[in-house]
Amino acid sequence: MDEDVVLRFNEFTPPAMKKLQPFRVLEEWLLDYEPAVGVLDHKIHHGASWTFERRQKLCGITERSMVVPVVWYDGLFNAYHRQAVKHLFPYRVQHEKKSWWALHRYIFTAVELEFRGQALMFVAITAGNPTHRAYPKSGDNVNTYWREYIETIQQEAPLIYKNRSLF
Repeated sequence: MDEDVVLRFNEFTPPAMKKLQPFRVLEEWLLDYEPAVGVLDHKIHHGASWTFERRQKLCGITERSMVVPVVWYDGLFNAYHRQAVKHLFPYRVQHEKKSWWALHRYIFTAVELEFRGQALMFVAITAGNPTHRAYPKSGDNVNTYWREYIETIQQEAPLIYKNRSLF
């Protein structure tokens, strides 16, 4: 998580949950669900409202559950399952000086390819970072980085999976 992360309850939080602090509620959720990656609502980038709208538009799903599978999510606050870490890290930092966004795209691409459907958003808590300092975030060559990441993941995959259409 970023050093200035603040967690807060939001419009999706049931009143009973608000009896505890957001970090405690999050901790309980992570222990109950044990997702490969646990993410939180983010009001700016691909948060719960955006995800619900996309699910309705693309899949016709209108229900709003407390936990939804996600593919695209912000790197502001992510919790990795201890058994998933060895498959996802270390971060690929070859493009770090150009864009931190590119670093995170590797992670959520790897999560989807290796743990399909196991990145879960807990919609009851919103993560924010009020300080929001400057950092490298160029969008140039993103598709090139993405292709490179997919090829890297494919090369590291077990032999029986290397030629799957997923890649």
